[in-house]
Amino acid sequence: MSEEAIVQDDKPLAIDEHGEPVPDVTVVVPDPEGDYYSTRHPDPDDILLVVAVADSSFDKNLGTKKTMYTRAEIREYWILELNARRLHRFSEPRDGDFRNVEVLDENSRVSPVAFPALSVGFRICCPGKSRSSYIKNHALCNERKVRGLLPKSLTG
Repeated sequence: MSEEAIVQDDKPLAIDEHGEPVPDVTVVVPDPEGDYYSTRHPDPDDILLVVAVADSSFDKNLGTKKTMYTRAEIREYWILELNARRLHRFSEPRDGDFRNVEVLDENSRVSPVAFPALSVGFRICCPGKSRSSYIKNHALCNERKVRGLLPKSLTG
């Protein structure tokens, strides 16, 4: 896998001709054109990880969005389910479904498939916190904080 990555929040992806989803967080390989995807959106070959932060949108993320990411063969998809305080991890897309499915509790740590040496904690401490404020404050969504978590080889 790549030794470098870019963490994006709320940026469109070029999944197929029918849609360009805008996930909460996406980890992508650096743009081969070197312009941080300013002239095109990342496509499935560029995407290392998609993260959805879900409260009332959980069913949609687990249904139509998961199906879309599976069909596009996105390498890994996480749904952070705020209300239930769980992380749903899907990886190894094949034959229209993800072969590896895990549901982890709030105390778990997880390593992205693309970065097995990186361990990310998903402790959700504020049960009534809104999705938008969670996204704004969560380490995966704040590039300054992410730079502190990722090895230098990932952040440049």
